[in-house]
Amino acid sequence: GELYQEFLAGIQETDYTTPALKRVPEDQGHSYWYYARFEEGESYPRYCRAKSSSSLSSTNTKQDALYPPSINPKWGQKQVTNNGNDDEESSSFYPPLLPNEEVYLDVPSMAKHKTYLAVGAIAISPNSKYLAYSTDEKGGETCQIYVKDIESGKEWVLHDYDTKNVPHDDDSIGTITDDDDDNGDTNNNVLECDGSIVWNDESDALYYVTMDDTHRPYRLYRRQIFDSEGHWIDDVENRKKKEEELLMEENDELFNLRISKSFDGKYLLMRCSSKESSEVHYVDLRPGDNEEYENDNDDTVASGIKGKPDGKNKELVCIAKRQPKVLYRVTHCRGYWLVQTNIGNLPNLSLKSCRVGETGMEHWKDVFVVDISSGSDGSSNAAGMPVFDGGHERSLEGVTVFNPTTDNDESPSPLAYAVVTGRESGMPRVWVLEFDENQASSSEEADVGTSPPVAVSRMTRLEFDETAYDVGIGGNRDPNLPYVVISYDSLVTPPSHIAIPLSNPVDRNARRVLKEKEVPGYYKQSYACERTTVRSRDGKTDIPISLVYHRD
Repeated sequence: GELYQEFLAGIQETDYTTPALKRVPEDQGHSYWYYARFEEGESYPRYCRAKSSSSLSSTNTKQDALYPPSINPKWGQKQVTNNGNDDEESSSFYPPLLPNEEVYLDVPSMAKHKTYLAVGAIAISPNSKYLAYSTDEKGGETCQIYVKDIESGKEWVLHDYDTKNVPHDDDSIGTITDDDDDNGDTNNNVLECDGSIVWNDESDALYYVTMDDTHRPYRLYRRQIFDSEGHWIDDVENRKKKEEELLMEENDELFNLRISKSFDGKYLLMRCSSKESSEVHYVDLRPGDNEEYENDNDDTVASGIKGKPDGKNKELVCIAKRQPKVLYRVTHCRGYWLVQTNIGNLPNLSLKSCRVGETGMEHWKDVFVVDISSGSDGSSNAAGMPVFDGGHERSLEGVTVFNPTTDNDESPSPLAYAVVTGRESGMPRVWVLEFDENQASSSEEADVGTSPPVAVSRMTRLEFDETAYDVGIGGNRDPNLPYVVISYDSLVTPPSHIAIPLSNPVDRNARRVLKEKEVPGYYKQSYACERTTVRSRDGKTDIPISLVYHRD
């Protein structure tokens, strides 16, 4: 008890995550700030959102409107009410964090009558009206999928085709059927899956993955859940379309099948991977964006996989067939794939590119730096040299692409940026890559098979006042914002979220600390940290050491 209380004393139990903006065009729905709230004594968060005054087509283009608004100063102070009647039992609640707050997933209420609950994926539909989420209610890492109309509170659970899926109204979030027991069981015909969920662009269908008898994710399905008028489609009707639902089946028992959506929302990405090899397929969720190309070769269906149309004349396309000892994953950037791969038996991942529609590893070309003078991080990249060559000097972990919109216009600006995470000199690092302006603005008109290599006009490594720290990508939902949110902490700085302007990442005065975690009883100003090196006994190696000390 005493040790536990001492542990709790150093934790701010009533807290929240940094609000992240997700904008949509005004004619397609509302734009929202998304965040989660943690309240003292609760084991689970409440997922919330609040309407934003800014949208992709809004005339409100002031920079301040794109940053999180001021937090309600009283939100962490529990309010008690009994309606002025001493005979009534009083109730307590926390005020909203932001004005017009909506709790769209109340996990504490869901878990109240369950012995176990783990939330898997949480996916808001592109039109912001629906929530799809998955839960594991037994601890066996097998999930069920639920769909919720956020405004009305109506929920549905996805079933196998053996039973009828009946919608219901319930004021208590998480109560799915009337016959739920304390263990969270609904019935034996609820669909079981790996927990991943991806919406289509029309917000009327879901993609999900099921598992085989060995708990291996291996089948990709697409299910139409709403009709053209927004009404839930009963499973009895879906049964007629059963043959069209299976999109992919991975038959190789060494490979797992996973799905995700590109950050810009244009592509469904399906990755089949083992420990030493991988293969990526995609579905164009927005074929009207003029990035869909004819493809007559045989790479659409790869060895060991069965593929079918997704039901709306959109086909799964293989970017490159799997090869032994070759791992790769992709990020979409204005008509190109940015490929992170170890091809060539590299010790780390290199960064390459190919045009969307080009299939096969022979099309992959190194992403290179245009001019050495464009670098600001003291790197050794010369003009025409690869940005990440997969060598020992610099490692690559992830790539996130941003396409900031121009003022008073929902169209992308001439520039695109890639925020890259990795390591250099043993330290976690973040780089901002600015793509060549001419190429970024004309790449979508390039012909398949004739596209030039992707060029980076400026490469900036983010630097900080402290020399020993951990840094990575933060919570970002909108690829069209002019800044990226990164997570940062050190031996003396609590976990923080910082907004870095993409057009000028070097200017530290232009950065905004959106949130720094509060640690009760801790005073950051009393401590300092630094990173230094000590020469090894044989005099050949510098060993890095991080020091933390009290300033007194």
